[in-house]
Amino acid sequence: MARTVIWFNRTFNHVRGALELIRAGDAQGRFSSLCTHPNPHFTGFLAADESELEPARLEAEAYVEFCLDLCERRGVGVFYPGHHASAIAARRGEFEARGVRLILAGNADVLDALEDKAGFYRDHAQDAVPGPESICVQSHEQYSAASASLRARHPMIAVKPSVGVYGIGFRVVDEGRRALDHILKGIDYHIAAADLERELQAAGSFAPLLVMEYLPGHEYSVDCLASDGQLKVAIPRRKEKGTGAGQVIVNSPAILDACRALASRYRLNAIFNVQFKEDAAGELRLLEVNARMSGGTAMACLAGPNLPYLAVKAALGELEDSDIPAIVYGLRVGEYQRAAVLS
Repeated sequence: MARTVIWFNRTFNHVRGALELIRAGDAQGRFSSLCTHPNPHFTGFLAADESELEPARLEAEAYVEFCLDLCERRGVGVFYPGHHASAIAARRGEFEARGVRLILAGNADVLDALEDKAGFYRDHAQDAVPGPESICVQSHEQYSAASASLRARHPMIAVKPSVGVYGIGFRVVDEGRRALDHILKGIDYHIAAADLERELQAAGSFAPLLVMEYLPGHEYSVDCLASDGQLKVAIPRRKEKGTGAGQVIVNSPAILDACRALASRYRLNAIFNVQFKEDAAGELRLLEVNARMSGGTAMACLAGPNLPYLAVKAALGELEDSDIPAIVYGLRVGEYQRAAVLS
């Protein structure tokens, strides 16, 4: 029996865990994995049955053409896009005409909407679990007004790009310490207020930047699987404070209700990740919806449901509710690095 090829294109290193989980779930040996990336030493190749180099620099539409060609050339049956997912989603019909099932959290409009954090916070300001109070700025004058307004109501503020992944660019605005203090004392994810003021003033105008209240409480990362807007499973991980404390699989009705509402509102499919954090009063706030697997998906799957494998079954129209095992709550989970030879 010919095996169905599952393709993961250019994405993050945690694809290695997803490939291993799919292999673990595939007891009948139905699937063969293909991983592509422009980096010839990409660690995801280590877990794939086959690998191939991608062209390094292609604009979105040219990249979609590359993907369509590779699907035909490699006989791909299931495609999980990472790079240029929105452009691929916009041309879903061309992939389906070739017999390729796409694993995508939403259509192109949904993917774009979830990327824009400023618009996302505005749209969810009246939700049962709203986002942090935030103001989008693009100039030093706007920043000064926004920071003054927010500091009048919150003890600390933070900044982050309106569009970004993995919290890249997030900084707590530190009023009491200088840049050298941050360096000598190893204070991560902070920026001295005076340094930020100086840089923004020198820039004149810049890409949209969110100025927001700082949320000091626990952070929650929730790995979800949905089908046509119906939430099938959500596995919340509470990130414990303290180095090496790990994360705990928790049962939170408020988090589950919020994830269910988000899945329905955006008619989400496949795997997506929702981030929450507690404010100074311990109230839950919505940070973002990532329309992709999170870096901690493998940790979530230790609680029972094998999300990458279940997503493949869903893409093929084979997923039944009975296929989803119960979540084991209370587990404390973590990750450790593993050495490998990069061929």
